[in-house]
Amino acid sequence: MIIMVQVYRLRFLFFLVFGVSFNVKSQQGLKINEIMSSNTFVVYDEDGDTPDWFEIINTGNTAINLSDYYASDGKKNLFKWQLPDYHLQPNETFLVYASGKDRLQMPLNWHTIIDIKQSWKYLVPASEPSTAWKSFSFAETGWLTGPSGIGFGDGDDNTVIPAGKISVFMRKKFTLTNLESLKSLWFHIDYDDGFVAYLNGAEICRAGLGAPGSAVPCNMSASLHEAKIYQGGSPDAFNISDFIHLLNKDENVLAIQVHNAGTGSSDLSAIPFLTVGYAEKDRIECTCFIVRANAYPVSSFQF
Repeated sequence: MIIMVQVYRLRFLFFLVFGVSFNVKSQQGLKINEIMSSNTFVVYDEDGDTPDWFEIINTGNTAINLSDYYASDGKKNLFKWQLPDYHLQPNETFLVYASGKDRLQMPLNWHTIIDIKQSWKYLVPASEPSTAWKSFSFAETGWLTGPSGIGFGDGDDNTVIPAGKISVFMRKKFTLTNLESLKSLWFHIDYDDGFVAYLNGAEICRAGLGAPGSAVPCNMSASLHEAKIYQGGSPDAFNISDFIHLLNKDENVLAIQVHNAGTGSSDLSAIPFLTVGYAEKDRIECTCFIVRANAYPVSSFQF
């Protein structure tokens, strides 16, 4: 199936056929920079979906008001969807999702601040740890250090723990400033088989381990859930923007307990990610190395 996307100004701008060819006749330096006509797990929108998309860049020397331009999926109505009233600066890019959601949401600037292979403190408990283990001030005495993923059995583990373990507890400290500009917060995790995640001691999401808010002892078995990244899939996505208020300007900790379906299970996986969306560009300051900008949810214009 050929998907056609046409973007027009009141004067003809350019014509594009996904997967076939394209011609560009640009005005003012506005051009298509990149396209994705079969998005599976490359870019996520704010709903956790993966619609097709194209990226526009301003290659000119002055700002361009995008409201002069239109996008369409057919020749019969070339002015089907008007781009938002947004001034695209020279060399600036933005995404347009071909999602059918018709949203004029201003783009956020995304940064994955906790990524795969970053260092975590972790514990494979032989007994129940202190209830304070989820808090920032908890003393990590006796905890080990290793990069994620953490687990055993699937070949997706950068830190391998002994086979047959029922759970692993993980802690990652990070610092964020400019919280007034922070508008969206996403947690992604590839896991086998269940988990509970906490931000500064408060539960933010869970899967496969009972009702939200209920206690989860270290020896509790989880419902079956297979990890996806090692199979070419993508981690599960959780929009935790409602918990932005839990963040402190300086000191924060993300704590996660990941549980197996049983001690006889052949594998356990824990690969967490934390992604922040800022309303302003270049406002990110954190103690974590930014490995994967725009890796997961990208909030942008959708037609």
